[in-house]
Amino acid sequence: MTLPQRPLIDVLNQINAYNTAKPFFRENREKTETWHIADFEVNTAKTKAVLLFSRSDQLAADQAVSEPASKHFSVTAKQGRQGNASSAHLAIRLKPVKPNVYLTVLEEAIGISTKDIESILALIVTKAKGANKTFFQVKDPSGTVRNARYKFAFVGHPSDDFTADLEESTINGIELVDLRARDQVFDEDKYTVEKSKTIKLALRDKDFPIWDALRSVGKRANKEQLDSLRVKFTDAQKSSYTVELDANTLRLVHEDRFVKKERLTGFKTRLNTGCDKIVPEIRDRLFALI
Repeated sequence: MTLPQRPLIDVLNQINAYNTAKPFFRENREKTETWHIADFEVNTAKTKAVLLFSRSDQLAADQAVSEPASKHFSVTAKQGRQGNASSAHLAIRLKPVKPNVYLTVLEEAIGISTKDIESILALIVTKAKGANKTFFQVKDPSGTVRNARYKFAFVGHPSDDFTADLEESTINGIELVDLRARDQVFDEDKYTVEKSKTIKLALRDKDFPIWDALRSVGKRANKEQLDSLRVKFTDAQKSSYTVELDANTLRLVHEDRFVKKERLTGFKTRLNTGCDKIVPEIRDRLFALI
């Protein structure tokens, strides 16, 4: 059942309140990498927000510095559980472009992907729900109080080069993944559960415009309540790829190679690989893009 919408800023404030009171750290299974939200800001007009995500990697190589003219060379070794730091600013326009969809721009950083950010936010939302149950209780259209669940999903605008290249590529297949019966018992004796169903498609004619075909497939997928489609293709350089697209928008899901990017240069502030506070110059440059 669809529950009443809640402004994104309200959810972000709950995340920030929990993270401020009890900082949350997500670790990998080996506990050698850590991700967390290091900082959060909303502009004075309350139209844009920025979150700073940071990562610490204990297994990364130690930092070496040198000055060849003086024959200086030294390595700064990490101590204890220290790790090499990287950070990424995530800027969000708080007015939705359509229900529950917000324009976002992410700074590219080593080891911080949209998938990592989704995971961090999902875990903190779960923690915040336990700390403030009232906020996560909303009335459905019938007046019944229900527990709301909030999920963050990032999709990327395809770059102009990607859309053009895909038209010149050989399409090896299109797949739709059906997760609606996920974890339901499959066999009579209850030994197995269903994880997914895959629907495999092929173009009837190789000369069909690929984006027209994908739009048509996306429309059918939406009717069937299938959220995503995968496209397998070989480009003009004979390199093979598989990309996942959101069926509704045809935007890229968890994809860094082919998303639209903007190169920012000429910073007055000296930028390091990581930071523990939002850098105003980066924040302002990202805000200008949204």
